[in-house]
Amino acid sequence: MATKSKAAASAKAKPRDIDSGIIEALTKTNNGLRSLLSARAESADLNAFQAQVLLFMGANNPDQANINYITEEFQVPAYTVREAVKVLLRKKFLKKLSDPTDGRAIRFEVTAKGTSTIKSISNYAKPVAAALSKMNGVQKKQLLDGLDKLVAHLVASGILVR
Repeated sequence: MATKSKAAASAKAKPRDIDSGIIEALTKTNNGLRSLLSARAESADLNAFQAQVLLFMGANNPDQANINYITEEFQVPAYTVREAVKVLLRKKFLKKLSDPTDGRAIRFEVTAKGTSTIKSISNYAKPVAAALSKMNGVQKKQLLDGLDKLVAHLVASGILVR
């Protein structure tokens, strides 16, 4: 009860700018998702980024399972992706494939062990889905529309890639 009183007093003390509030909510949501993913990844002896790469490879077209595409998708240095892929290869979650059209290019494929791991970590966001289930359809649609517009603006400005 005291926590609610403190929060209410704090809200009265300083009016919250809507844009700042949205950024704060997105940051908290991102942190929560990252924490949930980290906990699931740890159960597979992976870090959050390695799990994210594995989930991405399992959910996308095999043509996108290469270092360059993942680097662009996650907007991280190629070295970071290479290190994550090295771990996934060593743990036998991925296997290397040669590109039949370009002998120099290397792609990766999720193994049966990787698929099993994906199944065990893929529902990491279940608590967020449960929170979303408490919203009605109109609220969800408005939230999704707003987030889609935000992403589109960030893509147009070069901050994100689609």
